[in-house]
Amino acid sequence: MNWGGGGFVFSSFFLKDMTISEAKRRVQYAISGLDYEIENNIIPQAEDDIIEMQMNRLWEGVLVDGSSLPDYTPYTKRIKEQKGQPTDRMTLRDTGAFYNQIFAKVNNSEVIIDSRDEKSEELKDRYGEQIFGLTDENKIDIKEITTGLLIDYVKNITGFE
Repeated sequence: MNWGGGGFVFSSFFLKDMTISEAKRRVQYAISGLDYEIENNIIPQAEDDIIEMQMNRLWEGVLVDGSSLPDYTPYTKRIKEQKGQPTDRMTLRDTGAFYNQIFAKVNNSEVIIDSRDEKSEELKDRYGEQIFGLTDENKIDIKEITTGLLIDYVKNITGFE
C-alpha cells in the first residue's frame, strides 16, 4: 500500500496504483459504454467470422437446428451437375450473389444474420428462418472470439491488466 498523497492507494498489478474510487469510476465507465462497444466495435470485428460460419453451414446444407435442407429435385440436380456444383445436398448457392450479401448486425442486443440479396425473403419463406443463424457450436466459437475483444475493451478503458 502507498499512504502518500493523502489518498488510500492500492499498489498492485491489477489496479496500477489507482484509488479504489478511481477503479470503480473506470469500471462504471466501461460498463456504461458496453452496449455501444458491442454493437459498433466487437460484433463488426467478429462479423467476418460470423459470416464465414454462416456460409460454411449453408454450404454443408444444414439449418441452424442441425437438420438438413431438403434434397434438390431431379431437374435441379441435372442443372447443378452441368455447373459442376454439389448435388448431394442443397447449398442455396448458385451464382454466389446470395452468399456474397450475407451480413451480421446487432439489433436490441441480438445478433441478426441475413442477406441483402433479393432472394433472401423468398428463401426464408421457402426454407424457414433457420437458414440464418449460428449453431450451438458456432456460438461457442463466437463467444471465445468476442470474449477476448471484450476483455481488451475493459482493459483499455480501465487501465487494468
